Amino acid sequence: MVQHAKLSTTVYNPPSLPAYLACTHHLKAISGVPSDEDIKAIHAVIKAVNGISHIPGMHDPDLSIQLAKHLFDVQMAVYRGQYSFSPFPGDIVYTPPPLPSHIPVTLQPVIGAPSDEELKLVHNMVRAAESLANTSSVFDPDLSMKLSQYLFNINIARYIRDSMQSQLGSPVGDLLKSEQTPSQSDLPASNPQLIPVARDQPCLVPSTMCSASITEGLPAQTKAPNLHDAMIDIKNAQEETNHIMNETNETLKSINRTLVSTQLTLFLVGKYCVAYHNCEPDKDIIRPRIILAARCISAPMIGGNYQQTMIFPV
Repeated sequence: MVQHAKLSTTVYNPPSLPAYLACTHHLKAISGVPSDEDIKAIHAVIKAVNGISHIPGMHDPDLSIQLAKHLFDVQMAVYRGQYSFSPFPGDIVYTPPPLPSHIPVTLQPVIGAPSDEELKLVHNMVRAAESLANTSSVFDPDLSMKLSQYLFNINIARYIRDSMQSQLGSPVGDLLKSEQTPSQSDLPASNPQLIPVARDQPCLVPSTMCSASITEGLPAQTKAPNLHDAMIDIKNAQEETNHIMNETNETLKSINRTLVSTQLTLFLVGKYCVAYHNCEPDKDIIRPRIILAARCISAPMIGGNYQQTMIFPV
């Protein structure tokens, strides 16, 4: 077992036990890497607390939390003493404890982080061992303690693997792909067919899907200028449309004025008439007169018709 100077001097203090437990169980402070006997004593106290938790007034949730934290600390100390100084965590081999012959299951060593199936199998073994705690003839405290420590070790291995991937931002394969892919600023945003693909890493999906995944990966500060430019284009187009509408309105007004003038001209021309009127009875020459009848009212009168006319000499 590899040890470190700090591990050998660390002290793990247990929580204080109530009187009904202190008379049968004793937890002492642990200095350095815990022994198997130290860990078995903690497991025994936890089993005793769980055994009376269903009795009204006897359940103490604070004590249960403190015991669970104390067990975590000492199991972490065991893990650090065995595996924490390995330069390659992914190559660590976690060897399970040997199972007795009456258990028809074989646990295989786990290399690196365990799979979900391996975790579920070890969980089942731990529950099966703890279920025999009330039968002293078949219960093995050493096996229960070792299975619990083994489950703790592979859970920590899974945690280390997940935290390393989280710090890198992506798995190793995705990291290599991102290094081969051009920068996001060089990719066209409007034409997905023009997306360049690395020569040694072909895109196995349609280019539209590649474009969608790349667009989703763009940071917020990259998308913001595009939205600002789009708003400016919309504003300019709206101003140009308003200018065209104003010019169209002026043209319609000019056409309206022309139509009104034309109608008035036609009305006035229709009222012109040429009349021959003898306004000088003493002359034999009849001169034509152009009579502009602005308004003609015919009414029967004594001696002839009455006409309101404007007469212009020719």
